[in-house]
Amino acid sequence: LIVVGGGQLPILSQEQLKGTSQEHPDAVSDKRTLSRRVLPLADSGLLLEKYYARRSQQKAVALHAKKPPAQFLELQSQLRSALEETFLMPPAARKPQATLLGAAAVDGIQVEKQLLKIRDGVYSPALIWRPMKDARARKSPAILMLPGHGDPSWSPAVQSRCLSFAKRGYVVMLVQPFGQAERGEKANSNEGHDTQATAFLLTVGQSMLGLIMSDHRAELDYLAARPDVDAQKLGVTGVSMGGTHSVWLAAIEPRIKAAVGVAVAPIYAPRIGIYHHGQCDLMAGAYNVADMGMIQSLCAPRALMTIYPDTNLLFTDEGARLFIEGRINVDAALQKYAMNEAQLGEFHRYEHETYTLAQAPKNYRDVIVQGPHDYTPPMREIAAGWFARHLKNEGDGTTPLPEPALSPITDRAAAIAAFSFWPDGNRPPEILAPTQYVEREIKAAQAKLPPAPASNAIWQKLRAKLQADVARRLGVSLLSSGAAREVGTVSETDATIHRLIVTPEVGIEVPALLFEPTKAGKYARLVVLLDAGGMAATSDSPERKKLSQDGDWALCLDVRGIGETRSAVEQSSYLGWRDYDIAVAALKLGETLAGYWSKDLLTTIGAAQKYSGNTARVVVRGEKEMGLVAILAAGQSSAIDEVEAHGLLASYFSPPGYGLPFAYSDEKGAQSVRSRALGGYGSMVPLIPNILKSADIAQLAALVAPRPLNITAPLWGSGGAVSPAEAQNAFAWTQQAYRANGAANEFHLAP
Repeated sequence: LIVVGGGQLPILSQEQLKGTSQEHPDAVSDKRTLSRRVLPLADSGLLLEKYYARRSQQKAVALHAKKPPAQFLELQSQLRSALEETFLMPPAARKPQATLLGAAAVDGIQVEKQLLKIRDGVYSPALIWRPMKDARARKSPAILMLPGHGDPSWSPAVQSRCLSFAKRGYVVMLVQPFGQAERGEKANSNEGHDTQATAFLLTVGQSMLGLIMSDHRAELDYLAARPDVDAQKLGVTGVSMGGTHSVWLAAIEPRIKAAVGVAVAPIYAPRIGIYHHGQCDLMAGAYNVADMGMIQSLCAPRALMTIYPDTNLLFTDEGARLFIEGRINVDAALQKYAMNEAQLGEFHRYEHETYTLAQAPKNYRDVIVQGPHDYTPPMREIAAGWFARHLKNEGDGTTPLPEPALSPITDRAAAIAAFSFWPDGNRPPEILAPTQYVEREIKAAQAKLPPAPASNAIWQKLRAKLQADVARRLGVSLLSSGAAREVGTVSETDATIHRLIVTPEVGIEVPALLFEPTKAGKYARLVVLLDAGGMAATSDSPERKKLSQDGDWALCLDVRGIGETRSAVEQSSYLGWRDYDIAVAALKLGETLAGYWSKDLLTTIGAAQKYSGNTARVVVRGEKEMGLVAILAAGQSSAIDEVEAHGLLASYFSPPGYGLPFAYSDEKGAQSVRSRALGGYGSMVPLIPNILKSADIAQLAALVAPRPLNITAPLWGSGGAVSPAEAQNAFAWTQQAYRANGAANEFHLAP
């Protein structure tokens, strides 16, 4: 973990990343000659950081103005419901059914293995750590213990967290988030849940965060109903992901009376809008509802403490700026620009004001503790004092309580045998692995889509609705003033290169190279070449050179976040993504990367037409996700006359799966698995929230009709090739729509 402007990012070191195959396609951009460069080197890599920070800050300011602390408490219920909607939770589950699968004992504490059935196919393995006293004598307060990324239930560190509170008289329930540990693809491996498979849930209106929060709510139902638990005295705590989730859950769950979040990632603090912690913290459209201060204030007047390890402190504004600009490293930032408790208090002013107005100023507290990114004994002692005050009505809440001696099981094999539900990895087949769950949900959504149109009249009606639905799902207005300027030309043998900067909206600059042919060709065409590698991959390609030689205009561009404007702090390529950080930042604003790139494309085409003329036929050729961008843009605009998509995602349902999850270690504890190639489609562009309530890829492609559409070499979500028969089946809807439109000959499919 590193600290970036206060956000804890689960990234690997460069040493750990050696040998991985998850290289970003823009890695070839340094091969371009400086004469072809459009934007200045100094600032282009920070364009999106500045853009997202400004946009999120604007939204936060507007939210605070509309809902100041003085009015916030009256709006809590409404805001809580709105925040839940951003979680994209699956439909509410019934009260979980618990099955006792066994028990263990450690350091005088009895531990139950309760398997909770939350919904069909979804089960939560929960360890119940019963306090040392006789739980039958009276009901005890209870704590829901949430793990961090890569925390298996059997690890001595996790055991110690549970033992610490169980020995103090709390019933402690330790759970595992969906997709991690025994809930991953392999029950006995330590795999991450931030996978390409689980990201596809966005298309059906669910998310990893929504799944986890829905599970935690059901787990809380079980915990509160236990005969040995006082349902009026429920707490939640955890570290890292678990610390952050303690805040998210307490914000939407009034049953939680006290929460302690350790090493919470303040990823909804506006100044760090582009940074993220993973799908498990993604709130789609959060900035339309609340920022970090408002989310934490939803806990008021209930007790909330955040503990900051001094190695993970937030930076001051100046420190964050210098770090983002690459002018200081982490150590220098922590040494010179780490916030102290007074500065943290100012940073969390909204929360303090809200708690004061709620007449509970002592129920909110920020504490800095020396130590690593972990839930250390001193942190647990501080948390124990907090819980004693708010769940037991003992003490003042600020005095740490000495921790009793702890003796977790340190032998790995013995610990796995004691605390794992399926030590041999033989998880029952009725418990769905993440990919199986995703496939089930996508299949269910596909079954609800309308059949292919049987006539042109039916198609035109369907098309109007589909076009409007897609425009809404993209979350971005594609209208633009299209401001553009030329910053120079370069003369070459077969073309003159116009270096253009296009501004589709305030704060965004799209660099483009427009190749004007030296000799006019037989056809008046403006051909746009799109690739995930940007202009570095297209401007010197044989394809572009042939276009220029044939007398066609050729347009190469770097849509935002690609090539010249690639984010300087992109951190998620090791998970298999080419564009995760910028896509998630868009989703936090309630927008989509697909919408942004469609807008960038259409705006740049408009700028190029001022040179080529409006009579030139516009053809867009896109590789992989860029083919979908071309289809989406053409589906919303008549500016594009023809689309060629190579390597297009065939469908949101992928029979071969969606690639492998990143793994912290394999079933034997070896970490070499971290460098394995993950496969997968690799792009967040297709993952538009709720899109499968309107369309699969085939329906999106049909919106290009009756204009020519050529799809070649489509791919599954696994990154693997689609066979000819599978391709025909996947795009049968598209073919029928073209037939209904009287344009069957304009659709071509070549697997």
